[in-house]
Amino acid sequence: MKSENRLLKATSGDNMDGTLNFIPKMPYRNLVRGYKNILESIYSQKAYYERVKTLLEEYRPRLKRIERMTIGKVVALLKAIWKLGILERGKRYFWKLFFLSVFKYPRKFALSMTLAVYGFHFRRVVSRV
Repeated sequence: MKSENRLLKATSGDNMDGTLNFIPKMPYRNLVRGYKNILESIYSQKAYYERVKTLLEEYRPRLKRIERMTIGKVVALLKAIWKLGILERGKRYFWKLFFLSVFKYPRKFALSMTLAVYGFHFRRVVSRV
């Protein structure tokens, strides 16, 4: 791109604001639309929760002592349940992961809930692109 003089000097530094630091060969709208389609696809609830499920099946954490439950962790879990299990569309994927984690992977429950919250965050970021 440098040899083709397609690099732009100014950049926002925000990789989610839709701006580019280069001049694309394809129309800008097509490139951004394709990028958004990819993000919406990989962070859709169905696809995202399937990947989390696969991680739970395959991930073998080192044995370590069980972390203590704190009031802060309980509050965070209740907020996640409220937002992801009650308010958000597609809540069935959250509940499938929730019960899978509780009954099949209880030692990975905290990880599964953390990843569920990450997915929620990613979906919010993608909706702003």
